[in-house]
Amino acid sequence: MLQKDPLLVILLVVKVFEGWKDTNCNGSEKSFCWDNFLSPVTMQMMEDMRVQFVDLLSNIGFVDKSRGANAYNQYSHDLEMVSAILCAGLYPNVVQCKRRGKWTAF
Repeated sequence: MLQKDPLLVILLVVKVFEGWKDTNCNGSEKSFCWDNFLSPVTMQMMEDMRVQFVDLLSNIGFVDKSRGANAYNQYSHDLEMVSAILCAGLYPNVVQCKRRGKWTAF
């Protein structure tokens, strides 16, 4: 099921990352990773990439880092809003058409 729905995969990764960040604050990130079969090194790499992406967006004037992360995450807990934004961003790749004889599968 997850292989056929990239939106679900993205949302799953976001939720896992949020869970890891929550445990990172209280020092139990290693046990979180162990319990959920995750790599602590990979999770830290994702955090580093997130920081780098914010820096890049700030450098081109798209975001103002002085406002803080919460200014840009006001809808982060609204699953319908996040789904709509991801769907819009992935629009060209949301549907693939495959010819199967006389039929076209989507």
